[in-house]
Amino acid sequence: MKNNAIAFLTFFVGLASLKVSGQDLTIREQKTPFGDESYAAFVVNIQNLDEAQKSVENYAKTKLGLKLRKESKSSISAEKVSLSGIIPNKRGDLLIQFNDQNQMALAFRMGYDYILNSTEYPAEMHRFMLMVNDILLNYYKDNFTAKITELEGRAKDFQKEIEKNNRESESLSKTIEKNRKKIGKEEDAAKQVGIENENLAAENRIKALSDINRNLEGEISKLNIEINTIRTQMTDLERRAAENVPPPPPSPR
Repeated sequence: MKNNAIAFLTFFVGLASLKVSGQDLTIREQKTPFGDESYAAFVVNIQNLDEAQKSVENYAKTKLGLKLRKESKSSISAEKVSLSGIIPNKRGDLLIQFNDQNQMALAFRMGYDYILNSTEYPAEMHRFMLMVNDILLNYYKDNFTAKITELEGRAKDFQKEIEKNNRESESLSKTIEKNRKKIGKEEDAAKQVGIENENLAAENRIKALSDINRNLEGEISKLNIEINTIRTQMTDLERRAAENVPPPPPSPR
C-alpha cells in the first residue's frame, strides 16, 4: 500500500498547477540545490524575489512563529524548528531558496540524510505542500493588498482635491453674492465695471473647478473599478488555491 500512496502523491504533485490572472499557483516537487547539496523541494514561480522573501518572512513569523535567518542573498532558513502540523515529534531545518528565474524552493531537512520527500514521507509531504500552497497564496494576496492600498491612496488624494476645489468654489460664490450687492450700491460706473469683471473671473474659475472635479470624479470611478476587479481576482485566487492541492494520499495498511 505504501507504493500506492507514493504513486498517488506523485499524481497529485503534478495536479497542483493552476494559473489565475497571471498568478501562477503551480507547485512542483524537484531536486533543488541548497548550497553544496541538492534536496527534494517544492518549487513555485514568483513575480518578484524581494517581495516574495518579505512575504514568506512575514508568513513564517505570523503563521508559524518562526524567525527566518538570511543565509545568503538568495537563501533564508530556520534551523532546528518544529513544524508540528506537518511532521510531529521531529525537528529540522526549513530551507528556502530563491533563484534568478523568479522561483522559490522550499525544503525541510530533518538531518543530513533525512529530507522530507514524497517517496518516504507521502502524508507529511502532502501537508508540506498545503503549507507551500498557503505561503504562495499569502504572497499573491500581499501583492493584491499592496496594489489596493496604492489605488485607495490615489483615490483619497483625488477626493481631497475635490473637497479643496469645492471649498474654493463656495468661497468664490460668496464673493460673487457680496459683489452683486456692492454693484447695486456703487454709483461709480468704472468701479461697477471692475466689480463685474471680478465676478466674471470668479464665475469662470468656478466653472474650471467644476470641470476639474468632474475629471477627478471620473478618475476615482476608474480607480474604484480597478479596486473591485482586484478584489474579485483575490476572491477567485482564494477559491482556486483551495482547489490547488488534491486530497491526501491513502494511508498505508
